[in-house]
Amino acid sequence: MAQVGYNMPAAVRDLISVGQLLNMELAVTTAPDPTTAFIPLYNAPGYKTFVDEAQTKVGSEYEPAQSKVFTINTGKEASDYNFGQTSVGASHGGSWLYGFGASGAVVTTKSSLQQNSAATSVSVHITYDSLSVIDITPGLWNVDVSQYKLEKGAPASLQQLVKPTQLVVANRLGYEITIAAEQAESFDTYCKTVVEASGSFRNFGMTSWGGSASYTEEETPHSASYDRATGILKMAPRDDTGVANLVEVVRSKFNILTT
Repeated sequence: MAQVGYNMPAAVRDLISVGQLLNMELAVTTAPDPTTAFIPLYNAPGYKTFVDEAQTKVGSEYEPAQSKVFTINTGKEASDYNFGQTSVGASHGGSWLYGFGASGAVVTTKSSLQQNSAATSVSVHITYDSLSVIDITPGLWNVDVSQYKLEKGAPASLQQLVKPTQLVVANRLGYEITIAAEQAESFDTYCKTVVEASGSFRNFGMTSWGGSASYTEEETPHSASYDRATGILKMAPRDDTGVANLVEVVRSKFNILTT
């Protein structure tokens, strides 16, 4: 079964010889389409093991075993903190820590509250059960490019490429974000709007629905709650969904020589 972004079609029949191709050219015929099958772009058996372990946590009360705390400091711009937050789907300047979606939409942003150098005290408490580094290898399609050379003058972007080598994944990843005092009132207004409109929250790349909106496990494996009194926004994994969150992809550089 084809899965866009995960599997790729590959020819599985024998290659046509040069002689056969020449005969087809003389006969003004075209080569038949080869039989194809879908093969993995990459293999990461350790990821399945990690996810299976995450599934054992389904239904249990959320009590993370590990946690880290950091503070967004003054003197730095929001763009210095990149957690994938620019992918909320809106075209505004700066970098996004909090995203709010309209009713029925995850990636279409209705409004946003930005964190910038004017807001000086945002504390982020990251919680998780376990963190693991998983090796990944290319699928059967992998071609050894070391034997090839680019033409002289080839763009530099083609001469040095990167390939993924490892995944960093976390089990039952969540956040507790203490909203800066100067933003608490605005944030509270946005939260109420989202809940009333059955819209969505998006924080550090995580999405969860507000109000009574329907959702799928793939779209929103986390739940969100906001305590106005303490200014704490909590994004916690839902108890009915055991997931492994991709935190980082480790890549290695390789060069292709020129003639």
